[in-house]
Amino acid sequence: MPMPSLVAPDLARPRGRGLRPTPERATAAGMLQRFSERVGVTLRPGSVVLDSGARILVDGATADESLYVEAHGPQSPVPDIDLALIVQDVFKLALLRSVRPDARAVVLVADAGARETVAACIARTPAADLVELVVCS
Repeated sequence: MPMPSLVAPDLARPRGRGLRPTPERATAAGMLQRFSERVGVTLRPGSVVLDSGARILVDGATADESLYVEAHGPQSPVPDIDLALIVQDVFKLALLRSVRPDARAVVLVADAGARETVAACIARTPAADLVELVVCS
């Protein structure tokens, strides 16, 4: 089975957040930068193309696609709308892991309370074993 391919970052479009900088996007970018430094890799936003031709946008990925990362800055208590977006990203990364089982998939969250909330939402799903929830404040 062919592997998905990462399209150059300049082809990736923001995920429905518009083109203007927002505090949420700045927070997520900062989290990605800190995590990148912590694990010693370069993360770039991109669009992963699946065999079907579908594209999955990711906040960050390594050039060799050994690591996919999504970042979310809301602190606990996490508002319902933000929780829905985080859980959506968990399932998105779980899909990537299903076609790229050797890759690492990480969702960055702002604090331990947010991590616990998301973990409780996905606890009884297969995604819980495929995606790491990492606190990156």
